[in-house]
Amino acid sequence: TCGEPITRGGVDYTTKGRSPATYQCAGGPFTLERHVYQSASGGRTWCPLKEHGRIIAGATPHFAKVASSLYATQSGRAVRRHLETTLQRSLSLDCLQNIADACGKAALAQEKARPYAYTADPTKVETIIALADATCTAMVGEGWKHVAAGAFVLLDGEGERLETIYLA
Repeated sequence: TCGEPITRGGVDYTTKGRSPATYQCAGGPFTLERHVYQSASGGRTWCPLKEHGRIIAGATPHFAKVASSLYATQSGRAVRRHLETTLQRSLSLDCLQNIADACGKAALAQEKARPYAYTADPTKVETIIALADATCTAMVGEGWKHVAAGAFVLLDGEGERLETIYLA
């Protein structure tokens, strides 16, 4: 924004001025001055750049995706070594954990938005089998990507399958 007043959710916000913030990206941290807004009644401030730029725990969406996908398959120290070797990026373990945690919370929020209706009668389920695997798949415009996949198989007392829930 350029500092103009903004109405959001029926509330008028005005800028408190430009405030510097540092964001993490693949090329390194960068600092910029962006407008921070607050309503006339005070309270929490709001930064349109963080919302509209989809900033995740102080990281750009691309860098958050890179860091969190590495963190999903490696230890934090391994991710730090990987980023130092490939991108010459030195990040604290705490910073990596915050990015991965924020990405995980965003993924869970997406999952909760798509409820699943179970067909099996819960009183008949005697055994649950958890399956986990990983594969590579071609993503349009992105090349080959590592994808985790899994399933839960619900069985009755006689070992008959009641339902299979697939996850990817």
